Amino acid sequence: MANKVRITKNGHVIYEGNILDIPIKEDAIIKKSIEVFGDEDPCIIHQSFVIKEYTNQLLDHLKETPDHCLEKEKLKEKIDFIDFTDIDKICIELLE
Repeated sequence: MANKVRITKNGHVIYEGNILDIPIKEDAIIKKSIEVFGDEDPCIIHQSFVIKEYTNQLLDHLKETPDHCLEKEKLKEKIDFIDFTDIDKICIELLE
């Protein structure tokens, strides 16, 4: 079963769906691909691997929180790979 998340800003839903489909910054994908594979122009297989790594990292953070809700301002450096423009405060919630 796919892990689903809801991302809100100021109480408004800006994304709800499969965690694997959240937008991830292209430069973050390239950076991680270079780290893991030495690949500056990642193929779809490397991109998919990196996306899975990032989403697993996000899931781990979500599962560690009592209410399964993360606020970006508290973990900014750990989840800065998420690509939403002009977002100061977002909440990422793991859905059951």
